[in-house]
Amino acid sequence: MKWIHAIAAVATAFLLNSGCSEPEPRWVVQERLGPERFGLPHGQPVARAIIGATARPVLGVLAEDLHIEKTGVPLVDGVAQFKLDIASEDIPRANLSIQTFTSLGNDVPSLAGTLREKVFWRRLESGWSLDEGKDGYTISIRDERGAEVTGFVNARVFLTQPSPSVQESESFPLPNGSEIRLFFGSTKPAAGHARPQLRYQASLDCDGRASMLILDTEQRIDGPGDSWEQARVGISKGGLDCRLRLEVRSLQGEPSTKGIWAWPEILVKTPGPSVRPNLLMVSLDTLRADHMSGYGYPRQTTPTIDTRLIAEGTTFLEAFSTFPQTDVSHLSLFTGLYPEAQPTRGRLSPGSSITTLAENLRDAGYQTDAITENALISGLFGFWRGFDAFTERSVVQEKLGPTSFANAASYLRENREQQFFLFLHTYQTHDPYDSSPEFDAMFRGDNHWAEGGPPPYVPDVQHKNVDRYDRTIREADSLVDGLLTVLEETGLMDNTLIVLLSDHGESFGEHSLPGHGFAHHDEQLRIPLILRGPGVPADVRIPGSVSLTDVAPTLLDLLNLPELAQGQGESLRAAMSGTPIPDDRDVFFAWYQNDAIGARNREWKSTSTRAETRNYELKTDPFEWHTIKSPSLPADRQKVLDDHKRESSAIRAALAEASAGNPNGTSETQGIPQRMEESLRALGYLD
Repeated sequence: MKWIHAIAAVATAFLLNSGCSEPEPRWVVQERLGPERFGLPHGQPVARAIIGATARPVLGVLAEDLHIEKTGVPLVDGVAQFKLDIASEDIPRANLSIQTFTSLGNDVPSLAGTLREKVFWRRLESGWSLDEGKDGYTISIRDERGAEVTGFVNARVFLTQPSPSVQESESFPLPNGSEIRLFFGSTKPAAGHARPQLRYQASLDCDGRASMLILDTEQRIDGPGDSWEQARVGISKGGLDCRLRLEVRSLQGEPSTKGIWAWPEILVKTPGPSVRPNLLMVSLDTLRADHMSGYGYPRQTTPTIDTRLIAEGTTFLEAFSTFPQTDVSHLSLFTGLYPEAQPTRGRLSPGSSITTLAENLRDAGYQTDAITENALISGLFGFWRGFDAFTERSVVQEKLGPTSFANAASYLRENREQQFFLFLHTYQTHDPYDSSPEFDAMFRGDNHWAEGGPPPYVPDVQHKNVDRYDRTIREADSLVDGLLTVLEETGLMDNTLIVLLSDHGESFGEHSLPGHGFAHHDEQLRIPLILRGPGVPADVRIPGSVSLTDVAPTLLDLLNLPELAQGQGESLRAAMSGTPIPDDRDVFFAWYQNDAIGARNREWKSTSTRAETRNYELKTDPFEWHTIKSPSLPADRQKVLDDHKRESSAIRAALAEASAGNPNGTSETQGIPQRMEESLRALGYLD
């Protein structure tokens, strides 16, 4: 390994790394035929539908109308029931959001109505039924806590507006030799009802020639369908004036409004020399850098990452989160905005004028896909902005890590000829630190604790938790190994830019408070940041403070794409070319405390809350144990914080003003899915 200070050494690394063969031609997305191509309303928010675990932008306005709201429905033997005035033809369109809470002893229905605005709504995916009787329909909601629970239930029933049975596009050009990719299916019906069996047809008219049927699924759709169906059709002869007609019918031939079409895509093949690298970004949630063997940790927690990424790529030694919480920090990753500039921390409202990394890549022809584990990185929180497909796996219903990595491996095999951006996020190393049985014997009895422990100042009560955490890291490393092997097997390794990072770290009581989110110390903020691939020098480590806000600008710079419309980060490409990062470069962070904000460079870490200020001299106190106590920060450090707050406030105000003209900018999310609530609870975010 070597420190990066010599331009000649870096130039040699570039030459060695770029000695691979010329990339194969790749399919790129020339255009997505969105609502505007079909004469439908468009803009933000983009209508999306979820089939199985994957959301896609869809044609038509899948709006939800509130049909009825019931408050204060009592639980009797663990079940709440109420009548529903609904026509039989509307039943398949019904969706239910509910909120429950336990009676306090003297609760009355009016109190339930008062509290409903203070407790979030969740969308039930099970535990309720819609039953037909002699006098109409009844909804029954079963409380998962059992028959002994008393209290009241609030419920909202929504009707989803159907898509048209026939949709015909306006004129668009279609190159010869291109392909049209179609995605279609139906959403999960109301409880107790079967998914409809439908026939999907697509036909194409070009330049006045006879209509050509390019898709007819009558022989294919005969099952329940818990995932999107897709078809890819080669077009040998296109035209300047083409129109696409999409139809949904029942198997008996009747028009149906129960089917959904995602945005059709026009794919063209781009010659090898002009193809940009693919982008694979892996986010290992809660992975602190100083628990990785490649960053100097005494346990061999990351042997694959050490040899296949760090040794073959560029590692930033002092990368930091912007906030020790998953949603806020990932929003910084995708937008380049520090928490103080985010209009809503960790949330991207539908009408926001913010642009994301995924949007820039999508506009450049990348197929953009995300695989996440259903919790804080949720599409409903705005994270699906710019993604063609956004998959959220449940951390309760499926094993953390392995399922998501298996999905990613399948994706790589299926899209090896496509120019893609794949974002993969896992809670594999997150509390409760559960690893698979094959890792159970690791990091036990290794004498590290007898010698004072791998990290400093970990109290005895936390030793077992550190051991368990380290085992999850080793499993994550094994999962990364499998994914890199798939890249090699598919021939994608040489033309894929790989980024491995985390959103924040984890505390084990080094400064009294375990976990993350509520403190500013490095065990919660310092993260790995490793790049490998075309244009990235190999076996290089770069000192100097960098931030999650720098990642998007760096990637867009490396790919020669336009920078984000907003953003406070800087491209690190110059550092990768030999320009040292200044020791006095400050990066910023915040955490859960009143008006908390901080800044750090290689010499100083300065923090400020409503109650106090703290200053740490990092070169003599790297573990932040000796606060320089003072009623206020030194003037130069206070100015750094004040300037940052002023800049962030101006950005936030400008973004709010730009979003003000969009009436959907503050639209309310109609309940989170039940799976998401279960995931949040499993990860410790809900009691």
